[in-house]
Amino acid sequence: MIDITFHPSKHLRTSDKIWTLKSIAGEDLYLSELESNGRVIDGDFITRLLSKVNLPFYLSASGEFLFSAPLEIFKEEHGPLKKISTLEALELLSVPALEGVIERGSTKLK
Repeated sequence: MIDITFHPSKHLRTSDKIWTLKSIAGEDLYLSELESNGRVIDGDFITRLLSKVNLPFYLSASGEFLFSAPLEIFKEEHGPLKKISTLEALELLSVPALEGVIERGSTKLK
C-alpha cells in the first residue's frame, strides 16, 4: 500500500472509490501516473490519467444512454451510437459510475 494524498473532486468524491481509477486505467498506468503526480489524486490527476486511457464508450442517439460496447441490440433499441473517448465520458459521469458502465454494459444518463 502506497501513501497518497487525496483531494475530492467532481470526478471522484471519496477515497474509498480510488480502486475504480485502477480498474479503468489499469494498474501499471495508474501507478506510473500517480508517481509522476507526486502521489496526489485530485481532479487534474484524474483528467490526465483518463486522457491516456484508450477505452471508447458509446452514446445513444438521444444522449440518454451510455454504453461500453457498440452491440447490435443497443443500436436497434437506441439508434446510431456515437463513439466517445474515456475523457468525454468522464464529463458525463463520475469515475465510479464509468466503472459501473464497463461492468454492467450501460447506464441511463437522463
